[in-house]
Amino acid sequence: MHPASTDSKKVDLSLTAGWSATDGTVATVSPMGFAAASGPGQTSVVATLGGQTGSSSLVVNPGALLRIDICAASVADPLNNCPPLDPIPPPPPISFAKLVPYGVVAIGTFTDGRREDLTGSVRWSSSDSSIANISNDPGIPGFATGIPTQGNITGLVTGRVTLTATAGAVSGTSDVIVTDATPSLIIVTPMNGSVQLGLTQQLVAVATFSDNTTEVVTPYVRWTTSDPAIVVVYPGGVAYPSGVGTATVNASLFGSAAGATTLTVQ
Repeated sequence: MHPASTDSKKVDLSLTAGWSATDGTVATVSPMGFAAASGPGQTSVVATLGGQTGSSSLVVNPGALLRIDICAASVADPLNNCPPLDPIPPPPPISFAKLVPYGVVAIGTFTDGRREDLTGSVRWSSSDSSIANISNDPGIPGFATGIPTQGNITGLVTGRVTLTATAGAVSGTSDVIVTDATPSLIIVTPMNGSVQLGLTQQLVAVATFSDNTTEVVTPYVRWTTSDPAIVVVYPGGVAYPSGVGTATVNASLFGSAAGATTLTVQ
């Protein structure tokens, strides 16, 4: 920004003028006339000196997508930890048991430093759909159906494939391993829970596999109850009380592993 004097000669008054921006959410201006972007949009930059003012329009464009990283959906705080900020030791490759859907996320990094979860907006693909396929189905927003949604990969046989997440001209890839581990135990929480009639209770099912790995399998287990007159459980693990009393809630996966809890409706 370079305000000039009003006589016939031009003088750089950047260091003596007073600077301001009409919209600080778009940009701010330092006392020396350096503009810093705060967010996308348009604002006016004003220079004032001795009762005289000058202004100019400043447009801040949204940052362009720079890269896409793919991580397991189980990573804590993926916006900050995908990929790990401290990759020593490097994280193990993504691996999961065949036939049980497994969630991954796509994290986008932009040229302005922003990071966003792009899992639901990228186009997913697998290098070999005979080994594993990945869903682009957005599902039904706000409704728990138990149907795999975007970013859920299902291994069909053991092997290794490359997953690709694409947004426009930018793609990210990750190798994943499909194992032959089988579910051996399911833990359902909350244990011995209680809920008021008229409210709902979210249940969570975590499977332990034969290779000692664990995975949240809430959307994929088969939910049953000992007394539907007290409580029924829909795909996604949401329990709906239907009467007062105590019932046993069961979760099973492929018939090879099962777990249970009790739920008391008050």
